[in-house]
Amino acid sequence: MSNVEQLKRLVSSDHVVQVPDVHDVLTAKLTIATGFEVLYIGSFGFSLCRYGRPDQSLVSVESLIEQTRLVSSSVDAPLALDLEEGGGNAVATFHNVRAAEAAGATAIQIEDHVAGKAYGKGGALYPAQAAIDKIKAATDARSDALIIGRTEALSIGRSKIEALERAAAYAEAGADLLTIVGLPFQDVAESRRQ
Repeated sequence: MSNVEQLKRLVSSDHVVQVPDVHDVLTAKLTIATGFEVLYIGSFGFSLCRYGRPDQSLVSVESLIEQTRLVSSSVDAPLALDLEEGGGNAVATFHNVRAAEAAGATAIQIEDHVAGKAYGKGGALYPAQAAIDKIKAATDARSDALIIGRTEALSIGRSKIEALERAAAYAEAGADLLTIVGLPFQDVAESRRQ
């Protein structure tokens, strides 16, 4: 079974799939050895590992793709990659998704927060249509990797309604999975039904 097939099987099951953030080959191998089935490379953990600082757009999309290549060549497990906002416009997103999948990403996450973010309330989102266009570009670019649409509307202080509307639009654009940052856990089951 391929890693994509394994990931699809896991996410379609009824149990919660825990996806720990790994920063490098060592943490990936240790994480698999402790029994986790899916790995995640995120810019926050990678930035902490590389620079000792939380991610505030310190890590380039190219660095994340290269880290994916290193990790995926060392462990045999589904690997989700945080590709930030795709690395630019929809055209750049298309090419970066192709590169990320070639590097071994099983799932690729595209977010709607404008690059250069700082954590906490405030910040800027791409206009909904621009974010939708990036999701469409990502789904057009991939061969069989899953595309994760991510909205940070709640995390920057926007309404739950806007977050859910954005997530629904990303699903309509072809995203296979959704991440709604800041959604309270008790609301997750409700949002899955919508």
